[in-house]
Amino acid sequence: MTATTAPTTNAQRITDTIGRIRPLWLVGLVSGVGVWLTGASNSLVIGASGLVFGYLTYLVSRGVFARNLLYLAVGAAVLAVYGGVIWGVLPKPGVSWQGHLFGAIGGVVAAAVLHGTDEDQAETASSSGSTSTTLRPPR
Repeated sequence: MTATTAPTTNAQRITDTIGRIRPLWLVGLVSGVGVWLTGASNSLVIGASGLVFGYLTYLVSRGVFARNLLYLAVGAAVLAVYGGVIWGVLPKPGVSWQGHLFGAIGGVVAAAVLHGTDEDQAETASSSGSTSTTLRPPR
């Protein structure tokens, strides 16, 4: 039994870690594709500002999609402290505003994908009197 315990525990840790970084994967994908499609030709875009904007909007919009008061409170606190950076989505010469804009869009998409569908389905099933249980991976 101990021969299988360590690999199983390590696999669970890896799965948990991947579950926690899913928003960043979605934000990075949306931000990267958006910059690639709309960026100027022969331009170089460096930095992680798309991820920063994406994670900001993910934290703010997660509470709305999950319908969770704690998430809403965290999102409100994050917005109160870092909300001024949202102005970075407006075009400025020499700044990759596309990365900022598509990062922000990616954050909302990540919140909708990761927190919108499962909760709505579970809520619908519980309100209809159904006894089925919706299983979700840990977040």
